[in-house]
Order: sequence, then C-alpha cells, then structure tokens
Amino acid sequence: MVPATDGYPVIVVPLADFVCCSYKGCGALRPLTEASENRPCPGCGRV
Repeated sequence: MVPATDGYPVIVVPLADFVCCSYKGCGALRPLTEASENRPCPGCGRV
C-alpha cells in the first residue's frame, strides 16, 4: 500500500534516477537518462 497525504499518494523514487521537468506548469518526473539524451518530456512534450 502506498501512504497518502491529503488524498494524494506519496511515491518515493531514488533522487539520482529521476528529474522534474523544468517547464512551468509541468513538473513531470522523467528518467535522468531520457533528459540527458534530450528526449521529449512525457508530460508536456517539450525537449
């Protein structure tokens, strides 16, 4: 079971493996390898 705060699930991921999309309003978690290869963000589609 995933613990929840304020109704939102809390998912813990290793900090070194994921980064947040830096575009305002997105913030999607994406694998660090994809970001370093300049692949489009799965959340907003920007590179």
